[in-house]
Amino acid sequence: MFKSLTLVSLLTLAIPALTRPCVTFDSNFNLLVFGLDGKDWNAGQQSSWASGTATDITATGRPPFDGTNTTCYLAQFFNAVYIMNGDASNPSAVHIYNAAAKSWTTQSVTTGGFEPSSFNAILDHDTNVFYALSNDELYFLDFGQLTSANSTALSWTDVGKAPYPTGYDPVMALAQNHIHFLDVPGTPAGDANIFVIHFSYFQPEPQAYPLPNGGTFPATHGQTASFFQESGVQQEFAFIPDDGSQTYVINVETNTTQALSGPTTKDAKRDLCRQYHRTRAA
Repeated sequence: MFKSLTLVSLLTLAIPALTRPCVTFDSNFNLLVFGLDGKDWNAGQQSSWASGTATDITATGRPPFDGTNTTCYLAQFFNAVYIMNGDASNPSAVHIYNAAAKSWTTQSVTTGGFEPSSFNAILDHDTNVFYALSNDELYFLDFGQLTSANSTALSWTDVGKAPYPTGYDPVMALAQNHIHFLDVPGTPAGDANIFVIHFSYFQPEPQAYPLPNGGTFPATHGQTASFFQESGVQQEFAFIPDDGSQTYVINVETNTTQALSGPTTKDAKRDLCRQYHRTRAA
């Protein structure tokens, strides 16, 4: 039987120094948390977070979540979660969590020039293809309709050199089947550079996303999150600068940005964990 854990205690668990948890949703908008002290949890839908319990979904075949750049991605149409760099001993592999079956498999991947310990990536909503920037090159990795690993290795394919300055630390977001690159050196604050996935094309000019008052989101490093919908493609994504000062919601349909206040209380453990993993990756 799976054990239950209150959501409050789940969110206050200490993060072990040698693991890199990641958080995502499944296709039914259940919050999944992987890699907390060797355990994985399903916290349910938002309506249950205040009073519900989290369910232990830990199963055999899971990665140890000890990589230097562990990230997880939802394949919404297939209810599968793909974990990259979840195993430091096998960084090129992609671990697949089948959310419906609650089972794990491991997909072997050949890398070529792709560096699995140093990349940023998005998973395209429609094509189920990864696009990643590694060592200034853009690569793709096609996962087709996989909900479990197959016996044939997949391969990272080199699309070509990105038209951005060498050493750019990418901030990537997905909306409307376009990759938005933020904080590109030389690009004004409030603008995003765009790669059009279906045409494999870097737009030559950036796109502006101003705030209603004429202000802009800052040209700084941060994290992003695309907003999944029950149907259709994502139309918005959130940009959160590393200092957590504000959250910017960028709408690619209206070409506008909404600014939301950042948290009044910062998580010191999160900041220490982020610094620790950056040190390990250096």
